[in-house]
Amino acid sequence: MPYSEFSHVIDWVEAMEQCGDDEDFLRELLSDLRGEIDAQIVRMDEVLQAGINDQSFLLIMRASHVIKGASANLMCQELREAA
Repeated sequence: MPYSEFSHVIDWVEAMEQCGDDEDFLRELLSDLRGEIDAQIVRMDEVLQAGINDQSFLLIMRASHVIKGASANLMCQELREAA
């Protein structure tokens, strides 16, 4: 895989170091991240569809925080900043 092609998405070298240079493990974690992002987006959509109330902002911020933290752990800087 030409890692430089995705350097704007993930710092592959740093992410590999975080995973003990185990590429299969890193790919598994990235797959988990994708699932977590999908789940959090669904959660945010559900909050918005239910109507805005006193808890809406808090629930959306929590979902965003989960995405931000998970992406930071896997060296996905651009995603972390967007969340």
